Amino acid sequence: MKNYYEILNISESAQKEEIEDAYRREFGVWKNRVNSPDLRERQKAILKVQDLEEAKNTLSNTTKRAEYDKRFRSEELLLVVDELPSVAKELSLADDDFSLATEELPSEYSKSYTKKEKKQNFIQRLPDGIELEMIAIPAGSFMMGSQNKGKSSSDERPAHKVDIEAFHIGKYPITQEQYKAVMGENPSYFDRGGKYPVEGVNWDNAITFCRRLSKLTGRTYKIPTEAQWEYACRAGTQTSYYFGDDEKKLGQYAWYFSDTCILVSNTITEKIIGNFLLLLRQATLANSIVDFIGNILYCGISIVFNLSTHPVGKKKPNKWGLYDMLGNVLEWCEDDWHSNYQDAPTDGRAWVDNEGLSNSDYRTMRGGSWHHNAENCRCTARHCVNPIDKMNFGLRVVC
Repeated sequence: MKNYYEILNISESAQKEEIEDAYRREFGVWKNRVNSPDLRERQKAILKVQDLEEAKNTLSNTTKRAEYDKRFRSEELLLVVDELPSVAKELSLADDDFSLATEELPSEYSKSYTKKEKKQNFIQRLPDGIELEMIAIPAGSFMMGSQNKGKSSSDERPAHKVDIEAFHIGKYPITQEQYKAVMGENPSYFDRGGKYPVEGVNWDNAITFCRRLSKLTGRTYKIPTEAQWEYACRAGTQTSYYFGDDEKKLGQYAWYFSDTCILVSNTITEKIIGNFLLLLRQATLANSIVDFIGNILYCGISIVFNLSTHPVGKKKPNKWGLYDMLGNVLEWCEDDWHSNYQDAPTDGRAWVDNEGLSNSDYRTMRGGSWHHNAENCRCTARHCVNPIDKMNFGLRVVC
């Protein structure tokens, strides 16, 4: 949980005027950096300004602040409570002594020790009656990356254990109707609206979407870290795909570019449509008319052979009820690109601020898309991308 007092650099007893002054002071430091020509500086400033706005909005509101303070202190006390068993063991306390010690805690914390509150799925209401379904992901640990050198890239290694706190993630990639409800526009190349996943989204667009969604709802939304994304995608599995290792079953779970689609569509496009359009041009038909006919035919082929995005939720989900984690559209992650997992974080946070590395201006995407083959749609497959690019790029949110 974020420490809003540290973000604003104020004491926990600060009054509203002190909070406003601190916000103006810190915001003044970072606002000009949002438009910095340096990409990394701009990205860092955007995230910092978002944190400042969250902190001010929460601490300036009496009700929100009281709720935040209660949760914040609860987490601090839980850290102490979680250490009690090991402390009791070191002091050789009997079970009865330890039980007595925990019973003396306030009841809400004592209950939290035996069973921490389980997050629940929820539906976020958006403008125009649009809904955003969020799935609760339990805390846990997993091996991130691939342990199979024969079926993985070097950037997926070394496999390493990562601890993840509980969080929520979108049941589906953000759809075109959801994006438009928040941003007022639909940047998608396959502009079909409704439940089709939004694409044509670069990294800055994704961050801006999360900021506006957070402001709109009062809940902090972000794109997932790489660790969060892979943990949610795997849903407790350690196989190539979240349904196992059988690539032949991928079509039941993902929209992707199968070898059959590639072979058949290329043959039809090059041998049949290409030759047909050539005949039309030789018949001195106007180029504009030929291009128009060609566009219709190519569009038809794209639909028939799945060479485009598809409505979300039409394939099978993983064990945690998440759809389209593989295929359909690539999904942005918060992390900078790194060429391997050497010295990667083990606590689930985003791996950023890697100044000095050759690829530090690049970001990471996950999941593959409709035009990726099966290998690029594995749970561990990673994609190094320029943050200003956006083709086939979508997003999924966490909170």
